[in-house]
Amino acid sequence: MFKEACILTILIIIHELGHFLVAFIFRWPISSINLYPYGGLIKFNAGFNKPIKEEIIITLMGSVAQIIFFQCLVWWKVRDIELIKSYHYGILFFNLLPIYPLDGGKLIHLFISYFLSFKKSFRAIFCLSYVYIFFLLIYLYLNFILERYLYGHNLKKRAIINNVDQFYRDKVHVIKHHDHYHTERDILCEKFVKS
Repeated sequence: MFKEACILTILIIIHELGHFLVAFIFRWPISSINLYPYGGLIKFNAGFNKPIKEEIIITLMGSVAQIIFFQCLVWWKVRDIELIKSYHYGILFFNLLPIYPLDGGKLIHLFISYFLSFKKSFRAIFCLSYVYIFFLLIYLYLNFILERYLYGHNLKKRAIINNVDQFYRDKVHVIKHHDHYHTERDILCEKFVKS
């Protein structure tokens, strides 16, 4: 895991360095640069009244720097490029999700700011973020129960529940419905065969 941790850390540093360099060029005051195991964050003392175009460029440059760095690694034929590629795209696509305060959410917010007032633009991006998270949760949940339907699992623990929304990861379920008991397999077959 040390190699993976190093790759992840280097990609995060390159990404944040992209933001930092452009912010430095625009003379935005930077209060701190924080690196976490799952990403990074640059805090500015710039307030909300900086030009939107500058903020768009600063926001984009994290991903641009990461893409340029990855392409250099490809050209130099670096070892473990497939492993680096998976982390590169993972960070890139996660960071561009339309969820505020990720870069994708910030970019959408900045675009909306051209057309809506400050307060309305924040309301719009927060609503969009929640809608996206809601659909993401539905997608993940459907994958969870579809996987149980397709592959089953040889689980030892059992739980009696009232509906499919109460499924646990590490248990096989018996569903109680109007004093009748149904197996997990029966309920999932009914759900997916009817669909």
